[in-house]
Amino acid sequence: MPGIGTLSVADLPARSDFANKQVTAPRPQFVFSTASINEESDLLIEYIATKKMLSRNESSSMLNDFCGQLENKKDLSIKQVGLFTIDADHKIKFEPAQLPEIFLQNVAADRVIHPEAEHSILVGDTETTNTAMTEYYIDEPVKKSRWWLAALILSVISAAMILIYFLNNGQLL
Repeated sequence: MPGIGTLSVADLPARSDFANKQVTAPRPQFVFSTASINEESDLLIEYIATKKMLSRNESSSMLNDFCGQLENKKDLSIKQVGLFTIDADHKIKFEPAQLPEIFLQNVAADRVIHPEAEHSILVGDTETTNTAMTEYYIDEPVKKSRWWLAALILSVISAAMILIYFLNNGQLL
């Protein structure tokens, strides 16, 4: 747009929302930049000339008149595109129009995990696989040490032998 800047369409990508089990739709959004590119102005003039069946000079004059309206008015609205305004510092601000939500509906997305398939997961700040983590957390049966049982049996046998010895020799008390 001569003397104003460049108006373009940017695509905002789809996003995963695992908490709500959905994927948000990609959204096109109009973006305004105060940097003007002459090549793009020429393309816009050609487009207007083709659509309105005008000469290149007439379409250029028409575009310049349209852009001049913004300087004469404090705001200029382009239907289904957005609103241009001039703030107190005489800077041009652009507020894009919101597209109807019917065109941008979210998609339900349930996470599917195949237990037999190996997939990467993030543990803390380290990336690993589900099989590596399963092997890491497998509880190996712990062999319980029963050394105290042998010591207890030997102690009971020793006490019984000492008791029998003293009973046979008659010197128990």
